[in-house]
Amino acid sequence: MRYKTIGIDPGTNIMGFSILEKNDGKIKVEQFGIIKISNLYSTEKLLHVYNEVSKLVDKYKPNTLAVETQFLGNNVQSLLKLGRVQGIVILVGLQYKLSVKEYSPRTIKKMITGNGSSTKEQVAFMVSSLLGIDVEDCKYDSTDALSIALCDMMEHD
Repeated sequence: MRYKTIGIDPGTNIMGFSILEKNDGKIKVEQFGIIKISNLYSTEKLLHVYNEVSKLVDKYKPNTLAVETQFLGNNVQSLLKLGRVQGIVILVGLQYKLSVKEYSPRTIKKMITGNGSSTKEQVAFMVSSLLGIDVEDCKYDSTDALSIALCDMMEHD
């Protein structure tokens, strides 16, 4: 049975995305990359995120949208801005009637590497190994998005 997930690593300057499909137990990477949003004003960023995520959902027709939740931080303004982006991403998923799943950074790291305190390098290495793809020249935003989608695939067994 076909199951497809879009994984989103929200950010206020760069957002990672990935599309994974599972068919008969085999996971295939359809697409992954980044969406740059750094050169826009705050409200324009939100519209850009909405439009770009909507385009991805329209094009790839996933069943599920998996998104990373916020982590605790000291900068309240950064957390508020990130929360807005996450809200927009979730809104797109709900508008398209997708199942929306949220994963904490610690949960993602634990599911992918076995250690909730793993580094981004360790996560990228494991994503590369598990999916059989080269991520050497990729930004961590895109490998994080792959790890988020992969978590959803692992939970969907």
